[in-house]
Amino acid sequence: MEQIKVENKAVLFSIKPKYVSLISSGEKIYELRRKCPRVSAGDLALVYESSPTMCLVGAFVIGNIIQEKPLLLWKKVGNQSGVSREEFLEYFSGCDLASAIEILQYWDLEQRVTLKQLRSKNKIEPPQSYRYLCQDKTGMLLSQGAAQA
Repeated sequence: MEQIKVENKAVLFSIKPKYVSLISSGEKIYELRRKCPRVSAGDLALVYESSPTMCLVGAFVIGNIIQEKPLLLWKKVGNQSGVSREEFLEYFSGCDLASAIEILQYWDLEQRVTLKQLRSKNKIEPPQSYRYLCQDKTGMLLSQGAAQA
């Protein structure tokens, strides 16, 4: 299996299945985070779908990153966040700064990478929120998610 080359920074996000579904359908354009990873537009995000799925399922290119007080952020991205105003405010309760990461060019992996494969083959433990990935690990994961000839 040839490894895919990755040039930009990559981050692995754990996302609940209902939100992955909204991202995949194009309804959710912003991923919300209480603590924003150090990423820039053009970096890569790998999507780990949390329980009960527990698989690496997709990836997207990171677009703009918006950080604001929660109420201001809701006004800017609320209707594209995949959550209600109540859920949004509850999620960001106690935060001075709320973050929204724009989802550009999302794609589903052709083959899912299971939790077992992540742990045994790649020595990766899915994060509670996010974790950074080195270029080699990112390339390996994307290669595993590509269809085999």
